[in-house]
Amino acid sequence: MTNIDGFTVRMSRHLGAGDAVRARVSMKLGSYVAVFCGTAVAITFMVAREHLASLYSTKPEVRHLTGEIAILVGLGYLGLAAFYVSMAVLSAQARPHFIAAAFFIGAWGVSVPAAYLLAFQVEKTKGLIGLWLGLTCGYCVVTLISVYGVCITDWEQVTKDAVERSKRERASSLTPVGDEEIRNTDATTPLISSL
Repeated sequence: MTNIDGFTVRMSRHLGAGDAVRARVSMKLGSYVAVFCGTAVAITFMVAREHLASLYSTKPEVRHLTGEIAILVGLGYLGLAAFYVSMAVLSAQARPHFIAAAFFIGAWGVSVPAAYLLAFQVEKTKGLIGLWLGLTCGYCVVTLISVYGVCITDWEQVTKDAVERSKRERASSLTPVGDEEIRNTDATTPLISSL
């Protein structure tokens, strides 16, 4: 999902320029690429689940466990596509509170207890599959919260806020020298502020 960083920058650029329409187009294009990549990985995991284990080990128990979780991991990649896109959108919109809430609730509030219960307490799912099911439950919650954050976006307001941040950043990166202004070339100054 390395295209996500470029997608975040592109979306931030459009929002900072006051162009919500192009920002949404960037979101859609990023979504299509992420879903395509997620689907390709998911299909690979599902179709080649018997052969994937041989890449890691010759032990029969490792091969069995890998085959057991391969379908879950493959389906998880489809969920990761939505997860990465929503995180990128929220990051581009400078809305880290949804990201923090999603991770706190899903990763800590759901994943850890669910993984413990399913891996160690529920007889039917004891072991590796229970651990993966618990982690999957938590990351489904993380994804749902972050997708919800994207769905309730007030694009007009987010765009206005981004334009204001851009103006403040531009003003702070210009240093007056006599009658002219020069751009501050400090490499630590971000071109597009996310705060």
